[in-house]
Amino acid sequence: MKLKSSERRAIGILASFSVAFLLAWNRQVFEFGAVIFLLVSIALARYAGWKIRGEGSDSLLTFLRLFIPKFLVGDVLTLYGISLFVLFAMTLTAWLPDGLEEGDLIFTISTLAYTLGLVFLSAWVFGVPRKSTPLPARAKYLVASLSIPNWSDDNVFKRAKCQDFLRGTVYEGDKPLNIIPLYAALAYHRDRLEKVFLLVSNKVAGEIERRRYLERFFSVASKCLGLKFVVNFGELSPGRGECIVGEGREVHVHFIRIGSGQDIKEVKNSISAELSDLLGKEGSDVVFDITSGTAVISVAMILEAIKGDARAEYLLQNCEKEYKSECIELIELTLFDFEDLVREFREYFERLYEGS
Repeated sequence: MKLKSSERRAIGILASFSVAFLLAWNRQVFEFGAVIFLLVSIALARYAGWKIRGEGSDSLLTFLRLFIPKFLVGDVLTLYGISLFVLFAMTLTAWLPDGLEEGDLIFTISTLAYTLGLVFLSAWVFGVPRKSTPLPARAKYLVASLSIPNWSDDNVFKRAKCQDFLRGTVYEGDKPLNIIPLYAALAYHRDRLEKVFLLVSNKVAGEIERRRYLERFFSVASKCLGLKFVVNFGELSPGRGECIVGEGREVHVHFIRIGSGQDIKEVKNSISAELSDLLGKEGSDVVFDITSGTAVISVAMILEAIKGDARAEYLLQNCEKEYKSECIELIELTLFDFEDLVREFREYFERLYEGS
């Protein structure tokens, strides 16, 4: 039977504290229980798919390199994190020093066994990371940014054909429309797409309200992609309500207001406020397309995506493929290991105090 992540965490908490409480009952019982706990934890980690040897993403060495800094910085944002933080504090600051001070070798070794058991049990709780694919898998939820339209004549949509959008050859004068990346992302993910979340700054929101160019764009996209778009303009401008465009399977379009769009923290917090529940429940089915928008918005999207299982993608510029959706490339978000974090902490400390 395959257990849910929440169920594994609950079992992990229960097992960890059960062994810890044995110490209050009898030290010898704890020493025996700690060894059994370690062996069972190793077996569970192996069952979950972790490898003892090697340095790949599925090796226990890699897990340790990521696990140690995770708790060095105090991961107390979840019940499981709080539990481990408390248990590590007890073993490393109380039990282990007591065993060494008393010269009790058996108790010292059993305490180390219990501590290692916590680590191996955590490997089972978190599981082996998913393998990255060369191209981003089709997603159910797309997050993208809207730029100020770089064209003045909305009739450009009437003149363009579907293949022009797929090739990225829709122009006003000699300028390609900056809505093309959004169309390419919609075309790429259309088979599974259920919702689209568009990040909109205050300035862009004013342009959208004045021209209402999105209605025409989604009308073209609906005709070319065979989708019905339900655009929730009420989230952008109170009182406007929904706009239903086209026929076919429904895709709901939502707007996320991000303020000025010039403050990374403000943009990131705006995304988190709207999407934290979705990212927590279905993060692997969420993709952030960072092609459009400013550099500030793209950075904020990556910072939010990297917190969970979400993925990020971008549309290659000047790609010669006939169909632009083939030019979408995955951004690898597994960026940091223990050495990276230690270096960043050291450099941050040096920058903070270099003027002292």
